[in-house]
Amino acid sequence: MAIIQPILGSLRGSIGNNTFSHNRGGDYVRRRVAPTNPNSTRQQTMRALLSTYASAWSLGLLPAQREAWNTWAGQQAKEGPLGNSINLTGINSFIWCNTHIADAGDAQINIPPAEVAPVALTSLTVDISAAAVADVTHAPSPINADERIVMFMSLPQSGAAEPNFKQCRIVGYSDLGQTSPWAATIPFTVQVAQKVIFFAAIYHSLTGLFSQFLRAVDTADY
Repeated sequence: MAIIQPILGSLRGSIGNNTFSHNRGGDYVRRRVAPTNPNSTRQQTMRALLSTYASAWSLGLLPAQREAWNTWAGQQAKEGPLGNSINLTGINSFIWCNTHIADAGDAQINIPPAEVAPVALTSLTVDISAAAVADVTHAPSPINADERIVMFMSLPQSGAAEPNFKQCRIVGYSDLGQTSPWAATIPFTVQVAQKVIFFAAIYHSLTGLFSQFLRAVDTADY
């Protein structure tokens, strides 16, 4: 995918193997592909959450609360799908925060966070101790009582590939106030000699905000 700057107007639709479109980051072109829809259990869960909070925005929030989210969103720059800086809309921000909160099992918030993102972990190591278990050693320990650790993992690798964060799947959230080590159940079976790349951050249960992520790598030898 690439950002483009059309000379005359904006292009839409597909020409040959190229599809032209537009999002909040601007005009872009990508390779035309047939859509896929594995419809996994997690995809179904996340789609249901998106629908729930889209309805909550329209039916559950007061006008002043929606305006507060609009203001907050304009102050929160995020990385767009092409690596560019974008600002979410108020409804996007409300859904973004509350989807994370619900995913972790915490309580919905109707006003935007007053706090900044939590402080990141200072150290992280992960040891795959069984086919579906990763022991996460972290500092500080314990983390704050209103925080959890959220972790993502790559698919198990047998070669030299180095997947990045956007190619990873969520492992899950730790308990509130987690003490090191955290024995995390991982969603993919890892064989001996396979490598996995992990990313972990502090998640704040009262705001849905994440800290910066730390990266750890382990090759299974259990």
